[in-house]
Amino acid sequence: WDIVGKARGKPVWELLGGQGGRVRLYASTGEVRDGAARAREVEARLAEGFHAVKLRVHAATLEEDLAQIRETRRAVGEAAVLSVDANQGWRVAAVADAPRWDFERARAFCEEAARLGFAWVEEPLPMDDEEGLARLSPSVSVPIAGGELDGRGVRGFGRMLERGCLSIYQPDAVFSGGIAESWAIARRVRE
Repeated sequence: WDIVGKARGKPVWELLGGQGGRVRLYASTGEVRDGAARAREVEARLAEGFHAVKLRVHAATLEEDLAQIRETRRAVGEAAVLSVDANQGWRVAAVADAPRWDFERARAFCEEAARLGFAWVEEPLPMDDEEGLARLSPSVSVPIAGGELDGRGVRGFGRMLERGCLSIYQPDAVFSGGIAESWAIARRVRE
């Protein structure tokens, strides 16, 4: 894509039919923090001009995770756009172990995130738990996002689409088979 773009004198987004303009960005936090520390971080990111902030949770207990999102929401107010990544799609446990959520924990967390007005919950269950995701997504009112590390391409994303696993599909070109495969996934999601 880069070579074709250079030969034609066009950026890749234009080769794919995109139009110029501005993109609203969100800040993504990395580590787990308590609610007070997270609230200060969210306020700093919003002050920098980010449109929204995505929190991360994967504490030992459901109550710890809920405390973080409750305290953060209370501190920054309802107008702030917040989302949360549960890191269950592909657990990030390199520094310290993180618990694997079961369906009930995921649902309880998602219900509270919905009540608090979160924009989405990302990867509340493992990415290969299509059955669980297909049950969870329609059972909660917060959108469920995922798929960024899914390497199964159009076939895998198509199966998730057919089952209604997610509300927001997030293919990453590095993992999903490149720009052409990610673009095919995006077109399939739009259908």
